[in-house]
Amino acid sequence: MAPYKAKLIERLKDPDSAMFKSLRVVEGKGGEALCGEVNAKNSYGGYTGFNRFFVSTKKINHSNMDLAILRESDELVISELKRMAYEDVGCQDLVKKKKD
Repeated sequence: MAPYKAKLIERLKDPDSAMFKSLRVVEGKGGEALCGEVNAKNSYGGYTGFNRFFVSTKKINHSNMDLAILRESDELVISELKRMAYEDVGCQDLVKKKKD
């Protein structure tokens, strides 16, 4: 899991603040991927709340993504490319998850 986490952490504003949960490695159309949720501090120093993500070993065919973070604000307007990418890596349950 360490290489996946490192790839994700390098994109965060405050990498040292990263907290993870619900981590799992899955096998999808694009190869192996890490799915889960991450919470980290933003540029104002506050935690953003847990956001769903995937990190893949290679770019997903039609979306050219190898990493995506799905924020709660994206819930109603998830791009079709992001949805397809989550499905291709085997993390489709993260897209379908609804807020309580």
